[in-house]
Amino acid sequence: MSAALDVYSQHSNPSLGRQWVLAHVGAQVVFLAAAGIAYLSSVAIGAEDPAAGVTLKRIALGLTVAADVIFALAFAWMRGAVLQVAVPKFPMTLWMIVVTGYMSAFFVLGNVFGVTPAVAPPTSIAPTLFFGGLMAALIAGALLGAVFGTVEALVIRRAAQGALLWVVWMAAAYSVDIAVLYSASVLALQTLGATALTTTSLAASAALVGVMKIFAGLILALVTLPALKALRPHHQVAR
Repeated sequence: MSAALDVYSQHSNPSLGRQWVLAHVGAQVVFLAAAGIAYLSSVAIGAEDPAAGVTLKRIALGLTVAADVIFALAFAWMRGAVLQVAVPKFPMTLWMIVVTGYMSAFFVLGNVFGVTPAVAPPTSIAPTLFFGGLMAALIAGALLGAVFGTVEALVIRRAAQGALLWVVWMAAAYSVDIAVLYSASVLALQTLGATALTTTSLAASAALVGVMKIFAGLILALVTLPALKALRPHHQVAR
């Protein structure tokens, strides 16, 4: 009887999807706030000046890394809180360690060595360039999502069935996510111009980045929602 009630509660809860979306979007809002504070702090100490010394540049890098780690913590905690609702015995502590760890490592590598999953958008609207970049974005996103999904699935499988679907939907989500952001970047560059996003309109650039980050979180949440709803706690499967 208890197992049946758990199943009913998990899949009749209309707020589960809403919580999942809010978790992803909320984490992006946290990142934007942390990144904004890091950038303003760098400006305040003069680290953004091209003539700034090595020490100031290192401080700026440290602030950027700190913002990324804050985002990783928020992303892990907010999503984990929803997973705890879907899977009552979800290993939250392990999830926090693993997800925060792999995301922090990814961002640190990206900041220090210039590693990024993004595909640089062309400044020309030539179809061959655009579609070539779009295909690269789809493939890069799928590979990235598969890696992230596999790491997360290793934690999820300790408490629930559905880990394989989790990997599949994560791969699909990141593929769509990066492809859409790539297309939006091309549109922005064509509409506003490359220099408008970097020099003449810092406010417009910041606003655009903010909108794209929120949109990225929304896409990731919506595409992975079927994977969330497909999770079945082990005790439910056994009965």
